[in-house]
Amino acid sequence: MNSIKSPDHKHAHHPKKPWEYAVAGILIVLSIAFVIYFAGASMIRLYIQIGIGSCEKIPILCKAPDDQTLPANLSGREVNDSFIPHSFPRLSIQIPRGFAINNETEKRPYYKNRRNQDKGSVIYVLRQEPGFFVHLYPTLKKQGIANNRDFVKNTMQARLNAIQNITSAFFVVMKSIFTPDIGDQHQALMKVFRFKEFVGYINYNISEDTHYFDCNLIDKDDDFFKVYIKD
Repeated sequence: MNSIKSPDHKHAHHPKKPWEYAVAGILIVLSIAFVIYFAGASMIRLYIQIGIGSCEKIPILCKAPDDQTLPANLSGREVNDSFIPHSFPRLSIQIPRGFAINNETEKRPYYKNRRNQDKGSVIYVLRQEPGFFVHLYPTLKKQGIANNRDFVKNTMQARLNAIQNITSAFFVVMKSIFTPDIGDQHQALMKVFRFKEFVGYINYNISEDTHYFDCNLIDKDDDFFKVYIKD
């Protein structure tokens, strides 16, 4: 009886050699790295959208300040003639007449007529000392965020559709926290703001019914000031 032979010995199965397993393992690792590198940012963006909201829901998350810097031409005489000085434990400010002013939990209405006060014209002010935000998040120093100025700059320039890593995602979250009510965000504008020793960002929306101004300022000593105006 003739023995049964394989039709073609050239196609017979051979066990894989160790180097072949090594190559397969390297390819798998490279494939995983490829997915993490190209899909990681997309997953982070999706996570932020689920937790906070999309650009359609919160348009400011996909906006950045214009390159054009707003000039400040207000003279000292105009301030002295039409602005009222107010002093708080941690800051002093001069504001236009006709506004109530809140500093953290301290509120000072300056209206003689209750009917005018109900119109809701109010200014909120806040001050934080140099390096305040970096001290809250010490790991940011490893990312090159050295002071309040760097922190605010990265926060205002953060965009949901530009997230590339955890750090950029962090600043998008901070932007959502930093931005108060500015009305219809589709109509809001963002500008770089400079005045004397102050450098900062102003987000504003001028509508028919209400005007919103969100000013984030840093002085030459890295003190941070936030002035929010609703009129």
